[in-house]
Amino acid sequence: MWCLSRRLHCYLRVSIVCGSGKKWFLVEFCGNENLGLDVNEQFSWQSCINMDAKGRLAIPTKVREELAQLCGGRIVLTATPMRRKCLLLYPEPEWEVLRPKIEALPNMNKAAKRLQRLILGNAALMELDGSGRILVPQTLRNHANLEKRLMLVGLGKKYELWSEESWNAYLDASAATRKCRRKWRRCRYERTPGRSGQ
Repeated sequence: MWCLSRRLHCYLRVSIVCGSGKKWFLVEFCGNENLGLDVNEQFSWQSCINMDAKGRLAIPTKVREELAQLCGGRIVLTATPMRRKCLLLYPEPEWEVLRPKIEALPNMNKAAKRLQRLILGNAALMELDGSGRILVPQTLRNHANLEKRLMLVGLGKKYELWSEESWNAYLDASAATRKCRRKWRRCRYERTPGRSGQ
């Protein structure tokens, strides 16, 4: 059994159940190392971009400049293990912080092995060309159902690359979940003993 937990600090939590109970393995997607970036300079950005039929896309100018300064335009693109499919885009130095932590997970555990296959096995090192473009491999395009219209979303020290359709569906589902939770809290409050008629 394994579960994934996304929090503000972007870590991955793998829960492995064994005979003596649960063991937790923490893998930080965004390490605490500064890597020369001030907190205010961490990636925070959303942009709608287009991908052509061959899988080529141009990174927006603002993002391109950030990546050029941080890693000379060298990035790693890989699959996400989350239920909602997208791709993860790391500056190369940030990837080198993350990769050993994933490699260190127990190889004999099925959940950890699946995680390693997804993230490490799909990792593609690439470099932005003179026009700020990259070529997304077909296997990664298939994984995230990427077609023409995409969303590039900045999350701290990495980016996510979504199909526009999947991104909008994710936002709609998140809004519906929040609405349901607010309704549930209100009903629970109103049914609290001593609060009827107030």
